[in-house]
Amino acid sequence: MSDLRLPARSEALALEPHWDRAGALLPPGTGIIDSHALMLSLAEPVCARLAASR
Repeated sequence: MSDLRLPARSEALALEPHWDRAGALLPPGTGIIDSHALMLSLAEPVCARLAASR
């Protein structure tokens, strides 16, 4: 992973306001996602179509 880096505390806090640790690693190229939010966003239009068809 060539783009792994140590962000400054201010940058880490801007990305994650509840962060309270001594350090952080920022892996911008890893593709880490919020899987729950992704599934909700994918399900929303499907549910809307189902509701409209009834």
